[in-house]
Amino acid sequence: MFTHSELTPSCRLSSRLRNGLLCAGLALATAASVYAGPASANYQDLFNKHDMPLLDPATNTYGPNGIEIDFQGDVCSNIPAQYVDRVGTDPFYALAVYEQTIGGPVVTPSFSCSFDGTITHALWSGGTMPVPLPATGWPVPLHADIDGNLYVHSSLDEGTPSLTGIQPLYRKWIWTQTNPAQSLIVPDLAAMDAAEGVQKKPKYAVLFIQTGGTGQPDADTPTGSWYLLSYQGSPKFTLSNNGLDPISLPVGQSGIVTGVAGPSEEQCEKTPDCYQTILETLNDQGYPEPGTEGSPFTPIKLPSQLAPGQTYTFKAPK
Repeated sequence: MFTHSELTPSCRLSSRLRNGLLCAGLALATAASVYAGPASANYQDLFNKHDMPLLDPATNTYGPNGIEIDFQGDVCSNIPAQYVDRVGTDPFYALAVYEQTIGGPVVTPSFSCSFDGTITHALWSGGTMPVPLPATGWPVPLHADIDGNLYVHSSLDEGTPSLTGIQPLYRKWIWTQTNPAQSLIVPDLAAMDAAEGVQKKPKYAVLFIQTGGTGQPDADTPTGSWYLLSYQGSPKFTLSNNGLDPISLPVGQSGIVTGVAGPSEEQCEKTPDCYQTILETLNDQGYPEPGTEGSPFTPIKLPSQLAPGQTYTFKAPK
């Protein structure tokens, strides 16, 4: 386990950092993220992301050993305890299971939340992620793009959309094997129902949004997110970019599925983690992304890019 205090905040991510976005410590003000506006959301809203681990540029030999989502202000009390013993939600637990099966070094995964006086750091850590990812033997199916690159999944149980009134700043891969430690910012996206207030009898929609990068030459690491979002009436969602860099939204790669049944009260009485069970369906197997065989998503039209400070509200296609 490592804490964020070990990372020295010695650089900022900006358009001047063209040759390698990996740097020691916190990249603060200019990190781009997409975040849903100041609406309320049901506590059970969930999300699952996929990202491809990258080689450490200092050695070109190993991948990250931490994933972090950072928020403005002190919001640790808003973030529920995370499952670190599920292969479908914590990639470092999946890594520990994989290493055990091949007789490799096993590092116990952990989750921590800390506040440094300005930023809240929600951090998943564990062993060193292999790069490239193994095609066989991984204990949970990996995401594969059209070029055959393999990605891991990670989740924030009762995710970012549920944390009403707070602003996620960015998401990072972290390397502590180097001196100093390094981090890479990738686009972080969240979505909310555009309606005000917590829904009393909500319906649910699964939303998939693909992002292509922050618009900087070295920051176009692709990433995507599945969301289970509550809504009432006509599904309507808002995206906004609160960072200082534009975020690209590739054409035709985002979609929505409406009318998804949430767990009943009876189901949740029998299975206290009933929403986490749904969380593990938000992936290639449960909801193949738009454009792939068997995908249930109806395409949605989004702008090709969200500029800093820009918001975009859309209705689900009928």
